[in-house]
Amino acid sequence: MKVMRELFIQGSPDKLLNLPDIASSVLGAEWERDKETEKQLAREGGGKKPMFCFISKIKELPSARLWLAFKEQDKLYVSNIVPIDVNKLSQEQYNSILKKFSDDLAEIQILEPNFKISLETDEKDVENFFSAETAKKLSSFSIAANKSTGSSHPLDRERWLDFVISAAEEDSKISPSELERLLIQNEKWPPEVADSLSTEYSLAVEVLKAYRKKSGR
Repeated sequence: MKVMRELFIQGSPDKLLNLPDIASSVLGAEWERDKETEKQLAREGGGKKPMFCFISKIKELPSARLWLAFKEQDKLYVSNIVPIDVNKLSQEQYNSILKKFSDDLAEIQILEPNFKISLETDEKDVENFFSAETAKKLSSFSIAANKSTGSSHPLDRERWLDFVISAAEEDSKISPSELERLLIQNEKWPPEVADSLSTEYSLAVEVLKAYRKKSGR
């Protein structure tokens, strides 16, 4: 399925703190460092580690603020791309802005060989989110279920909960929106039913995690 791409930049912690200043020297006119927004976030208590912001001015794409944050001590990542003049970016627009940033930033590795830039793919399969066993349970549910009624039938509900429990036990990191797209694109569920199932999944996993924590399991 198509997903939002991710961009990671690895390097020594001290070099990463200077990366935005170095990046400003290699990024072209289509990017502008937004120090004022960075300062505003810091004043509002944006976190222990600084975050860095660049405004994209790419032709034929909505202008947006691209945020860099620390994922780990030696790793930055693009935490979000927020549109300025429109309400929401499409998945394709988001990925296009991220790809442009990655391409334009590539020259920084010549100035600082210590940096390693990694742009993740925009395609993921069910195996990227679940173990083979849990993926099989999702497939079993999708194949047997009535796709107009979701998990309402008792037998469908049993298979659905078997999948949800398995995903929770292995602590799957899939988000509700990712599960919704997975159900629509890979499992061919109607959008409105996939939306309902992804909401069910999110609530059920939250309850299971809270129960495990309370019971010490």
